[in-house]
Amino acid sequence: MSRLLEIRSYPEALRAFRWDALWDIFDGDRERLNLAHECVDRHVDRGTALRIKHADGRAEEHSFRELSAWSSRSLQVCSFSRVSDPTSHLPVPAS
Repeated sequence: MSRLLEIRSYPEALRAFRWDALWDIFDGDRERLNLAHECVDRHVDRGTALRIKHADGRAEEHSFRELSAWSSRSLQVCSFSRVSDPTSHLPVPAS
């Protein structure tokens, strides 16, 4: 476990914190960081990820596994709708 995750008090955090230590808790690094993986995919076996309480009293719970599947489906939909040049819809600057 990363030393950063073992900090239990603010004074200890002030003494022990290092910006570079943040990268120890991620699978990615400064050049390649996949937020979907870090926030959802790497936690698929950890149970509940999201709890929603609706104004009408209904409640929903969704697991990390469900969120990961939804994310994958969304990516597939976006991939199917992508044009060959993803910048083709951007305006061309005047010379």
